[in-house]
Amino acid sequence: MPANDSIIVVLKLTRETKNIYRYDASEEDAPVGNIYIQKKAMPGGAPPELELQLKARNL
Repeated sequence: MPANDSIIVVLKLTRETKNIYRYDASEEDAPVGNIYIQKKAMPGGAPPELELQLKARNL
């Protein structure tokens, strides 16, 4: 991926455990299938959807 390009993935909240929120991609062929986020990272609660932007870093 070139440095100026980015990929956007929409993820939906699909599961909640004692300490974790699980988000799954809404598209079957998305470059990111799911992510797990610690509940302590979202003290206000989990939104129903997240938009994840993947962007290459210039090192």
